[in-house]
Amino acid sequence: MEIKIDEKAHELVAAAILSTITGEARDKLLAAAVASLIEPQKDRYGQDKLTPIQAAFNHSVERVADRVVEEFVQGNEDFKAAIAAKVQKSLVDAVAQQRVDIRVDIKVGDQ
Repeated sequence: MEIKIDEKAHELVAAAILSTITGEARDKLLAAAVASLIEPQKDRYGQDKLTPIQAAFNHSVERVADRVVEEFVQGNEDFKAAIAAKVQKSLVDAVAQQRVDIRVDIKVGDQ
């Protein structure tokens, strides 16, 4: 059985918790919440990972970089042609040096 809680329910639960916890307990709860965002977590092997804030920042930077590069490539035919030529040369060189085994399956119709 799976229970899904919508955004309004999340808001109600948060409001209920914050309204019942007062004073020192509330301060401790908020301090723990902030600490959980800025403290490195441990992976399953006990090694430090990024903090949640660092991970979110890195993820956002990657998304923006992907968009910028995609826009650059889409609008630049010379760049696309240069990349295609380099890929083609690399494949030819790799095959010539027998570093890769290329297999092509061609299917015609519904055989």
